Amino acid sequence: MPQTVTPFTTLPKPTISSLVTSANGGVTLSVSGIPNTQTFTLEASVGGGGYTVVQSFTGTGSFTLSSPVAAPACFRAVVKDACNNQQPSDEVCSIGLDVTAGNLVNTVRWTSEGKGVPRYTVLRDNTPVTTVNAGQPMTYTDNQNLACGTAYAYQLRALANNGVTTIESEIKKVTANSTEVPPPYRKVIVSVNADGRVDLQGLLDASVNNKPNYKMLVYRQDSPGGPFRQVAEEVSRSSHQVMGLNVNSQSYCFQVAYQNSCGITSTLSAPACTIWLKSDSPNSVDWTPESPFVGETVARYRLEKLDESGAVVEEKDLQANTSFRPNLTDPDIQRFRFRVVAYSSDNSISYSNYRTFTAQPLLFVPDAFTPNGDQINDAFVVKGSSFFRTVTLTVFSRWGEALFSSDKAEGWDGSLNGQPAPPGTYIYRVEAVDQLGQTTVRRGTVVLIR
Repeated sequence: MPQTVTPFTTLPKPTISSLVTSANGGVTLSVSGIPNTQTFTLEASVGGGGYTVVQSFTGTGSFTLSSPVAAPACFRAVVKDACNNQQPSDEVCSIGLDVTAGNLVNTVRWTSEGKGVPRYTVLRDNTPVTTVNAGQPMTYTDNQNLACGTAYAYQLRALANNGVTTIESEIKKVTANSTEVPPPYRKVIVSVNADGRVDLQGLLDASVNNKPNYKMLVYRQDSPGGPFRQVAEEVSRSSHQVMGLNVNSQSYCFQVAYQNSCGITSTLSAPACTIWLKSDSPNSVDWTPESPFVGETVARYRLEKLDESGAVVEEKDLQANTSFRPNLTDPDIQRFRFRVVAYSSDNSISYSNYRTFTAQPLLFVPDAFTPNGDQINDAFVVKGSSFFRTVTLTVFSRWGEALFSSDKAEGWDGSLNGQPAPPGTYIYRVEAVDQLGQTTVRRGTVVLIR
């Protein structure tokens, strides 16, 4: 019996709202605009050829092809009636993606038929990094803060058909690498801290500044003319500190190298050496001439004199000299320190170790006095360095009896109980305590002459 078929008055037009490509040619599409019972075919065109049926589906939803279709390819959903009338969707084309790694540069290239696509968005690690308009070269060079050995994921996204369809390429990962030898440190400064710590600071070349995951390799020469040996590596910083070096007995020289995150190391810097302040003679201060700067020259030296509290009490600019004879006698300061400050041509600063000088306290005790009222040697007075805190004078008879004791500056006027002491020889003991708490004792005899 003949079958009666009633065709659609108007076939529904399918809409492909998204096209997502996955690894190995996997394709997932979201299709809408079709009755739930309606069957449609998904057709593909590869390489600009004609469309062929890939697979059939029913209704609307998200559909994943059972067989891979390598990108780029174009797709359409087609609804047909029993009379073989058909209604295709608008074409939607996938994006083929390729990513290659160079010398800390990742190159992203893509291919697509580009139908209905006004622009493409490039994403790195799911974050948009650039937009490329249709008609421009389908390539992007990424050199922004790449770290060697780190994997980066790239993807292309686009809107087609007046924003109706979202297209996503597969995600491709590439590991950044490099074969280029990085530049060495542009500047290096070494200095001795006030507590004897050695501080080392490097300044990176602008081409590698702010690159992540780098290392500063530190090499040190522990004896004059000896080899440089690696002593430290600083991760993602260009400073190094070390305690325990005998900076008061020798100079230490350092070299540094930059190692990028690929493990490639620059050439070593020239040596930067701590300034060793010493005395080559009893009355001089001298210091080593090797520069504490790399990438700069020593413009001048300044010698500082500091008291016990660390306050600078005197300064002397010495230009390029590396030796000076300072005044080592100071009536007011018993112990003082010298330090050399080096200034570079770019006004960087490096400090030497401290060199300490301690003045020996001086006492003068007369061997006779004449208390006769002529204002000349009328008292037995002990004189000494002004940095004595106390001076105590005790006078004894020849039999050891204490006759007088005082820490006053006037001394003994030669009287006993308000009466003139008889002339003769007396024994004295002087005890003086200086600014450092050290005690000096002097014993002897003095002759009272009338």
